[in-house]
Amino acid sequence: MGVPETGDVMQPFEWKPEYSVDNPKIDAQHQQLLQLANLLIDAVRRGKGEAVTEQAFQSLLAYTTQHFQDEEAHFELIASSLLEHHKAKHIELAHEIQELWEAYHAGGLDDPEETLLDWIENRLIDQLIHDDQDAARAQPL
Repeated sequence: MGVPETGDVMQPFEWKPEYSVDNPKIDAQHQQLLQLANLLIDAVRRGKGEAVTEQAFQSLLAYTTQHFQDEEAHFELIASSLLEHHKAKHIELAHEIQELWEAYHAGGLDDPEETLLDWIENRLIDQLIHDDQDAARAQPL
Protein backbone atom coordinates (compact mmCIF):
# COMPACT_ATOMS: atom_id res chain seq x y z
CA MET A 1 0.00 0.00 0.00
CA GLY A 2 1.52 3.33 -1.06
CA VAL A 3 1.97 6.16 1.38
CA PRO A 4 1.14 9.42 -0.39
CA GLU A 5 1.48 12.58 1.66
CA THR A 6 -1.45 14.98 1.71
CA GLY A 7 -0.88 18.25 3.49
CA ASP A 8 0.85 17.77 6.81
CA VAL A 9 -0.51 14.28 7.51
CA MET A 10 0.68 11.08 5.90
CA GLN A 11 -2.24 9.28 4.23
CA PRO A 12 -1.44 5.56 3.97
CA PHE A 13 -5.15 4.71 4.14
CA GLU A 14 -7.52 6.32 1.68
CA TRP A 15 -11.21 5.79 1.10
CA LYS A 16 -12.02 3.74 -1.98
CA PRO A 17 -15.46 3.37 -3.59
CA GLU A 18 -15.29 -0.41 -3.18
CA TYR A 19 -15.42 0.10 0.62
CA SER A 20 -18.97 1.46 0.37
CA VAL A 21 -21.83 -0.33 2.12
CA ASP A 22 -24.34 1.84 0.24
CA ASN A 23 -25.32 3.76 3.38
CA PRO A 24 -24.16 7.40 3.44
CA LYS A 25 -23.91 7.60 7.25
CA ILE A 26 -21.91 4.39 7.60
CA ASP A 27 -19.71 5.25 4.61
CA ALA A 28 -18.98 8.69 6.12
CA GLN A 29 -18.06 7.06 9.41
CA HIS A 30 -15.77 4.63 7.62
CA GLN A 31 -14.07 7.58 5.94
CA GLN A 32 -13.63 9.24 9.33
CA LEU A 33 -12.16 6.04 10.77
CA LEU A 34 -9.58 6.00 7.99
CA GLN A 35 -8.73 9.66 8.66
CA LEU A 36 -8.27 8.93 12.37
CA ALA A 37 -6.13 5.91 11.53
CA ASN A 38 -3.99 8.15 9.32
CA LEU A 39 -3.59 10.68 12.14
CA LEU A 40 -2.47 7.92 14.50
CA ILE A 41 0.04 6.46 12.05
CA ASP A 42 1.34 9.94 11.30
CA ALA A 43 1.80 10.71 15.01
CA VAL A 44 3.74 7.48 15.55
CA ARG A 45 5.73 7.73 12.33
CA ARG A 46 6.86 11.28 12.93
CA GLY A 47 7.44 10.86 16.65
CA LYS A 48 5.03 13.64 17.53
CA GLY A 49 5.24 12.83 21.21
CA GLU A 50 3.24 10.94 23.77
CA ALA A 51 0.47 13.56 24.18
CA VAL A 52 -0.27 13.81 20.46
CA THR A 53 -0.09 10.04 19.96
CA GLU A 54 -2.33 9.44 22.97
CA GLN A 55 -4.86 11.94 21.63
CA ALA A 56 -4.82 10.23 18.22
CA PHE A 57 -5.22 6.80 19.82
CA GLN A 58 -8.03 7.96 22.10
CA SER A 59 -9.84 9.61 19.19
CA LEU A 60 -9.67 6.38 17.20
CA LEU A 61 -10.85 4.37 20.21
CA ALA A 62 -13.79 6.67 20.93
CA TYR A 63 -14.86 6.98 17.32
CA THR A 64 -14.58 3.23 16.76
CA THR A 65 -16.88 2.61 19.72
CA GLN A 66 -19.48 5.10 18.45
CA HIS A 67 -19.24 3.78 14.91
CA PHE A 68 -19.73 0.18 16.02
CA GLN A 69 -22.89 1.19 17.93
CA ASP A 70 -24.27 3.10 14.94
CA GLU A 71 -23.41 0.32 12.52
CA GLU A 72 -25.04 -2.33 14.70
CA ALA A 73 -28.18 -0.18 14.98
CA HIS A 74 -28.27 0.10 11.18
CA PHE A 75 -27.81 -3.64 10.68
CA GLU A 76 -30.52 -4.27 13.25
CA LEU A 77 -32.84 -1.87 11.41
CA ILE A 78 -32.33 -3.71 8.12
CA ALA A 79 -32.64 -7.05 9.97
CA SER A 80 -29.27 -8.30 8.73
CA SER A 81 -28.98 -12.02 9.31
CA LEU A 82 -25.30 -11.45 10.17
CA LEU A 83 -25.97 -8.96 12.99
CA GLU A 84 -24.92 -11.22 15.87
CA HIS A 85 -21.79 -12.35 14.05
CA HIS A 86 -21.01 -8.72 13.31
CA LYS A 87 -21.46 -7.69 16.94
CA ALA A 88 -18.98 -10.38 17.96
CA LYS A 89 -16.46 -9.07 15.41
CA HIS A 90 -16.90 -5.56 16.78
CA ILE A 91 -16.20 -6.74 20.33
CA GLU A 92 -13.08 -8.50 19.08
CA LEU A 93 -11.81 -5.42 17.22
CA ALA A 94 -12.55 -3.07 20.12
CA HIS A 95 -10.62 -5.39 22.44
CA GLU A 96 -7.69 -5.52 20.01
CA ILE A 97 -7.42 -1.74 19.63
CA GLN A 98 -7.57 -1.34 23.41
CA GLU A 99 -4.79 -3.92 23.80
CA LEU A 100 -2.72 -2.12 21.16
CA TRP A 101 -3.13 1.15 23.06
CA GLU A 102 -2.11 -0.46 26.34
CA ALA A 103 0.92 -2.15 24.75
CA TYR A 104 1.95 1.07 23.00
CA HIS A 105 1.50 3.13 26.17
CA ALA A 106 3.57 0.63 28.18
CA GLY A 107 6.31 0.62 25.53
CA GLY A 108 5.55 -2.99 24.70
CA LEU A 109 5.44 -2.70 20.91
CA ASP A 110 8.81 -3.41 19.28
CA ASP A 111 7.82 -1.61 16.08
CA PRO A 112 4.74 0.52 16.84
CA GLU A 113 4.37 1.92 13.33
CA GLU A 114 4.50 -1.47 11.63
CA THR A 115 2.25 -3.07 14.25
CA LEU A 116 -0.39 -0.35 13.86
CA LEU A 117 -0.15 -0.32 10.06
CA ASP A 118 -0.65 -4.08 10.04
CA TRP A 119 -3.63 -3.95 12.42
CA ILE A 120 -5.34 -1.14 10.54
CA GLU A 121 -4.83 -2.76 7.15
CA ASN A 122 -5.49 -6.38 8.06
CA ARG A 123 -8.13 -5.99 10.76
CA LEU A 124 -9.89 -2.62 10.54
CA ILE A 125 -9.89 -2.18 6.76
CA ASP A 126 -10.58 -5.88 6.25
CA GLN A 127 -13.67 -5.35 8.44
CA LEU A 128 -14.78 -2.51 6.14
CA ILE A 129 -14.17 -4.43 2.95
CA HIS A 130 -15.56 -7.80 3.90
CA ASP A 131 -17.57 -8.07 7.11
CA ASP A 132 -19.40 -4.75 6.85
CA GLN A 133 -20.34 -5.33 3.24
CA ASP A 134 -21.46 -8.88 3.96
CA ALA A 135 -23.66 -7.71 6.85
CA ALA A 136 -25.08 -4.85 4.78
CA ARG A 137 -26.01 -7.20 1.95
CA ALA A 138 -27.12 -10.20 4.03
CA GLN A 139 -30.63 -11.51 3.65
CA PRO A 140 -32.99 -10.16 6.30
CA LEU A 141 -33.81 -12.46 9.18
